[in-house]
Amino acid sequence: GKVIDAAEMARIGFVNHVHPKGQVLAAATDLAEAVGANGPLATRGTKRIARARQEPGFRAAREMSDTLRHALEWSHDVDEGIAAATEGRPAKFTGR
Repeated sequence: GKVIDAAEMARIGFVNHVHPKGQVLAAATDLAEAVGANGPLATRGTKRIARARQEPGFRAAREMSDTLRHALEWSHDVDEGIAAATEGRPAKFTGR
């Protein structure tokens, strides 16, 4: 097969970021910290949906996505996230 370099992979949308070799760990750490700052309910739900979409059965993944989205809409964490964004402060997520 054809070898595709990082710049081309980014251009075609296969990856969303390309970092210089010496900056990969720092970039990964920054991403992990950003994910960790999100609400735990939303993070867990997103991971479940991503895993389901990797398996056969897009319809099942779509149904799971809809179910989780509806459940999250009524969670304390969503209210806290909106309030924190409105007030310009970090959110204090509880996982509820």
